[in-house]
Amino acid sequence: MSITDDLLDHIRMAPEDDAARLAIANALEGRGDPYGEYIRLQVGLASNPEADDRAAMIDRVTELHRAHAAAWTAHLTPWFLNWSFARGFVDRVVLDAAVAPHVPAGLLDRTPVREVVVVNGAGRLGELATAPILSRFNSLDFGPPAFAAGTAELSDDDVIPFFERLPVGIRPSRLNLAENPVGAAGVTAVARSPLAAGLTDLGLDFTAADVDAIAVTLGGRFPRLRRLGLVGTSLADADAARLPDAAGTRLERLDLGSSGLPADALDRLLALPASASLRDLDLNYLELTDRTFDLLARLAPSLRALHMCGCNLAGVRLRRLAAAGVLGRLLVLDLSGNRLTDADGPTLIAAVAAGPLRKLVFTGNDLSAAALADLCRALPDTLRYIDLSSTPLSAVLSAAAGCGRRLAAVVANQCGLTDDDVIQFVAARPGTALRFVSAIYNQLTSTGVAAVLDTPAGRAIECIDLSGNPIRIGLAAALGATGVRLTELNLSKTRVGTDEVLALLEHPALHSLQTLDVRDTAADIRAVQAAVAVRGTNLAAGSAVPFIAALRGDVTGPVGQFNTRSASSLT
Repeated sequence: MSITDDLLDHIRMAPEDDAARLAIANALEGRGDPYGEYIRLQVGLASNPEADDRAAMIDRVTELHRAHAAAWTAHLTPWFLNWSFARGFVDRVVLDAAVAPHVPAGLLDRTPVREVVVVNGAGRLGELATAPILSRFNSLDFGPPAFAAGTAELSDDDVIPFFERLPVGIRPSRLNLAENPVGAAGVTAVARSPLAAGLTDLGLDFTAADVDAIAVTLGGRFPRLRRLGLVGTSLADADAARLPDAAGTRLERLDLGSSGLPADALDRLLALPASASLRDLDLNYLELTDRTFDLLARLAPSLRALHMCGCNLAGVRLRRLAAAGVLGRLLVLDLSGNRLTDADGPTLIAAVAAGPLRKLVFTGNDLSAAALADLCRALPDTLRYIDLSSTPLSAVLSAAAGCGRRLAAVVANQCGLTDDDVIQFVAARPGTALRFVSAIYNQLTSTGVAAVLDTPAGRAIECIDLSGNPIRIGLAAALGATGVRLTELNLSKTRVGTDEVLALLEHPALHSLQTLDVRDTAADIRAVQAAVAVRGTNLAAGSAVPFIAALRGDVTGPVGQFNTRSASSLT
């Protein structure tokens, strides 16, 4: 195939703009190259999740993928552990740090890969820094170590030599160090590297980052930084006085959940000019003050996603939040774990009913079935995703009848759901086309699952998480001719055995499957892995499926990246 360098460069630099992808697709289709149709279909699936012919598109792109993907990616096989397609092109590769220095510099000239996940990097990152292939990536991901079994965590001693040796002109704009014990010294090395000037996204979640690391990131060395992830860090001793003014920085996303950041330091951080343009803010499990609510009011014009799990918002504090004018503008709202009661329902309804809300996480609250039904009826028609996990069963079923018909994702984990309950749930929503369902740790069997998938609401489901349910046998048989096209299926901690899993792999409903999780079941993982290899599967690798992560080759399959962790993409 012949694709112009200009179009490929455009894809690398503007990955969200599909014009170049479609231009390439049209040129290839014009001369009968099936890769053109493949690109067009993947772009269509990603850009129009509610297309009427989505099932047919999935079938066709799966057929093309199985017939041609091996040839399209043959040049990657000797060098990368695995890779994945997104919107028509290989978008993400997994690279062993020991192999990186030997990868030919021009290998990806015709492949606009954006992201590299580096594994096996402990003690080897110094050589990686000068590997020519590194200049091809927009995103550099060193976490989490659990991505590949046996991969050691990276320390400051590992990352400092890497960043010190990076050549001028290195291009990645995203850096993820999550779940490695990297601290202020490592972050300082990043700030002094050529990477700093162009970095827009820095992930330090669950690292050893402290207030000194924050001071470095907001101290002017990252002028283009837009997202800073500090979830799960240890900031309990952070001194507000040590935070810099962050002049010149304009953050759009700030993730602080479960960091222990003291209230005065949080308020200082939110008051900085760097926070004035925030669109996405994670305050989960942090202590809030009256000043915090005043600062949220200042952020209201730009804020579109707010995560406030476990923030003790019941009563007057919810009214303060509503009065701040934030809730009515949000696309995403997490109020889980706040023990909200019926008395809080009217406040919330008044705040969000006329807004553009698309995702609501509402687990661990104490509204009655009637009050929750009233809330769901009042939610805007824009709602696509609702999470009611750990909610009493009667309230979940009442809520089902109240939510808008365009709901695409439902999460109802640990709600005590039985087969009869889920059948009743979908029966109450005949016009709904769900795409994602999570029902972890309920009481579902194969009978209930198949009954759901054989309804108008269920046939559109592509991703379903059934982990922890008493499913043992009969799921493959019960699926029958439902017409469903699953791309992700999680059966971990169920009772399925080897024969059942092998039967599922042969079922037409799973021919487009990208991710299968059968950890902690009775299935023989080696037998399943062998069947996957023979079948030429589309199954995806990753920490959720460690037995597949060891396989070489194409791991995401034809539809593109979509899993339980990214289900919020529906919003």
